[in-house]
Amino acid sequence: MAAVPPGCQTALDVGCGEGALARQLARLVPHVVGIDHDAASIDLARRQDPDGGIGFIHGDFLTHPFTPESFDMITSVAVLHHMDARAALDRMSQLLAPGGTLVIVGLARSQLPADLPWEAAAILAHWGCKLTRTYWEQPSPVVWRRCTPTRKCTPLPGRHCQACSTGATRCGATH
Repeated sequence: MAAVPPGCQTALDVGCGEGALARQLARLVPHVVGIDHDAASIDLARRQDPDGGIGFIHGDFLTHPFTPESFDMITSVAVLHHMDARAALDRMSQLLAPGGTLVIVGLARSQLPADLPWEAAAILAHWGCKLTRTYWEQPSPVVWRRCTPTRKCTPLPGRHCQACSTGATRCGATH
């Protein structure tokens, strides 16, 4: 939240998922919009915003008809790698108001062996968090590859398999 600029009036959270960051931004920014192409995530985000103060949009960020230069801040957390990065960054630059703030948290690819000390530190930090904190499972959907006709699915009870064209419950196979 330290990246929110003073006087920020409008913020866009690209790939908002269930809206956790959008809800935090709404504490500091008067007009917040979250957009995600997954309908279930947007429904969950709306349910967690009972007063409706955040504009949650089910749609494609790259094509949604936002007004150019209409956001003082744009955030994108672990989303950019799901899109054409050049197209997404171009779109963000079109929507960001002059002097606005762009915050992108991505997933970087390790460059070994140079990143090995950072990787080791991350493993230690992960285990430290696992031992001292409770586990939170994010509610956004998991994207599965489609089954090939040669694979047989073994359903797990109570879970829908998005990978199987049969609509069976989530299978135990790796897709």
